[in-house]
Amino acid sequence: MIRQISTACNDLLRTGRNDEAAALAENAMASFPAEPLWPMLAARAHAAAGRHDTASALAQTASRQAADTPAVTAGLWYALGLAALADRAWSQAERALAEAARLDPDNPDIPQHLAAALQSLHRPDEAAAWYRKALPAAPGDMLIHFNLLLCLLADGKTEEAENLLRTWPEPSPGTPCSEHILARACLLEAKGRREEALVLLETPELVSYAENGGFGDPARVLTLRGRLLYASERFAEARAAYEAALRVAPDSPDAANALGSLLLREGRDREAAALWDTFIRSNGSTPLLEARKALMIPSVPASAAEIEEIRRRMKEFLRNADALPILGHPLAVLGVPPFSLAFHGEDDKTLLRALADFMLRHTALAGRAEPAAADPARKADDVRRRAASLRPPSQRRIGFISAHFGNHTVMSYFFRLLEGLCPRLSHCRILEFPQQDNPYRRALADRAPLITLPGNPEAARAAVAALDLDILVYLDLGMDPLTWVLAFFRSARLQCALYGHPMTTGIPALDVFLTPACMEPEGAAAFYSEDLRTLPCLLSGFTPPSAPAAPGPREKRRGRVYLCAQSLFKVHPVMDAIVGSVLREDAEAELRFFVSAREHETRFFQERLQRSLGAAAARVRLLPQCSEAAFITALRDADLVLDTPHFSGGSTSYKALGAGVPVLTLEGAFMRGRQTAGLYRFLAASASSPGPDCFDGLIAGSPAEYCAKALELAHSPDRCREFSRILSAVGSRLFEREDSVAGLESFLLSQ
Repeated sequence: MIRQISTACNDLLRTGRNDEAAALAENAMASFPAEPLWPMLAARAHAAAGRHDTASALAQTASRQAADTPAVTAGLWYALGLAALADRAWSQAERALAEAARLDPDNPDIPQHLAAALQSLHRPDEAAAWYRKALPAAPGDMLIHFNLLLCLLADGKTEEAENLLRTWPEPSPGTPCSEHILARACLLEAKGRREEALVLLETPELVSYAENGGFGDPARVLTLRGRLLYASERFAEARAAYEAALRVAPDSPDAANALGSLLLREGRDREAAALWDTFIRSNGSTPLLEARKALMIPSVPASAAEIEEIRRRMKEFLRNADALPILGHPLAVLGVPPFSLAFHGEDDKTLLRALADFMLRHTALAGRAEPAAADPARKADDVRRRAASLRPPSQRRIGFISAHFGNHTVMSYFFRLLEGLCPRLSHCRILEFPQQDNPYRRALADRAPLITLPGNPEAARAAVAALDLDILVYLDLGMDPLTWVLAFFRSARLQCALYGHPMTTGIPALDVFLTPACMEPEGAAAFYSEDLRTLPCLLSGFTPPSAPAAPGPREKRRGRVYLCAQSLFKVHPVMDAIVGSVLREDAEAELRFFVSAREHETRFFQERLQRSLGAAAARVRLLPQCSEAAFITALRDADLVLDTPHFSGGSTSYKALGAGVPVLTLEGAFMRGRQTAGLYRFLAASASSPGPDCFDGLIAGSPAEYCAKALELAHSPDRCREFSRILSAVGSRLFEREDSVAGLESFLLSQ
């Protein structure tokens, strides 16, 4: 009877009738409850049908019943693991293969498959250990070598990966090894040598091997090529590579994700969402792409209602994310840091904490980066404990890190600050990422050792850890992907953020956020996940505007010009109503903005104004991008310069006020909406100012007051000239860096 049932069950399995096989084996289990054969067959049937959790439970039953024959049950677990791998059920595959390895530790075939499961679960250090165990049994297996190298690169072990590449078995003379070529390209990518990597990807043998399904993933080479082209800003070529990858592997989520990311960069959010929806319909539930859809944030929202919907969607997804697996590298999951949340005008601390927690649980950061604290309310106590572990001030090792040591707004804020500060710190380091040479980095290199980190977060983490820093200061967290991912790791005893991007991070490994006291509202600490420290200086080193002090003749025109000189992605939809009000009340008014460097942002902004303003949108003019001198001229030519609500001017306000041009601002609830007002308060505290309230006429507390003040000031040139006179008398204080240098030095050495 047992043999007949077993034969029938195996026949059903061979012909793919898995449900019938499972039912037959489970019926036999009821009749012969002590026989391990039946749960084994039932487990195989459920695994073949893709029901891996059920198969695992049945295999546990079989293991208990056949405890005296581990080799038999090891074979079952091995078979279940292979089936789960084939179905991309990585977690179930890892559990099954780990059990097979425990029961049969000498089986030479198990380690490479267990390593593959761990690699797919983004646990590169564990996967590498199993690939090393697999190598002695298959020393000439190029795929094992190749996957081991990928794991080392994913774990930031670039030097070890390079050593591995040197020890690979030599290919046959005259026969290039495709795995070896691709591995070299991956290593070059990790080192930031993209052009060399692209040359290798054109090797005919590699192209042919990939087209014929080599590497187990026919899209691998094309996706890598697209990634390299994207990083080199050759976006049209990158798109062609991603589209080709999807043609050869229409079930590749990595290729679909990469193409969608490129569409998002071009502002084609709806196309990216449609691409991912089509992929999911064709290939079934794809958590990675579902996460991408839920977490994408357009840079120029269509309306206040869209902002509300974006945030609602993100919160709902993050609330229900517990069941998700590990989805991949953090930047494959999110695409870019949550930069654009800062422009929504909301308290982002809770949302950013939830997002950081999601990244720590469901991306490759899991188990590798610093986890969330059990009690975030005790942040200040934790910071004090960390500060107690620092070296004495004379020995203290301090690093400043950014991806923007070049011609960038971040350097407008901090270049002169660092230029003055670094020589005063005995053990200071400037940490950059690969970039073109420029005067900023050369000047800083004269004042402190300049260390160029590898161009990927994992290798950069290892390089920063080797410096054994006491304090690591991030200048602009949230503005680029490399520093944002790196900030999740504990790379120094104390980790601080300056306000280059004035927004809390939610990241547990960030200890302190540093801002100027004049820009923070009362109770500001409640808006930060970090321990907020406010300093009595501006914490900046702006250079005075280079335009001539005396204004030139104004353009001849009829009516008044209101100029909003901020980047278009800063212009919250609430500004649309303010613009509409001004245009209605001032029939001869013209509103001016500057176009964005990204064409799609300009287009979306214009479309939004057409919807919100109707015919009045014809009185909005977009000026071209221009030099700083032309920018100052445009500011001076306006009857009134308008600040943006919720995220006020930074660099723009320094330039305007330094040139004696008053800016009307609507003070916000958070520091990022109070920068211009903070500069006015700082100047009003000057000994040479007329008094502490001398700039109150330029600070509004509500949209209605903002509109009223705008109309009043634009029609009162004498009053604007008086503000200009005061600014000309005290404005130079904005560019005195000594207080900022001394203030930051005191903080860094007094902890």
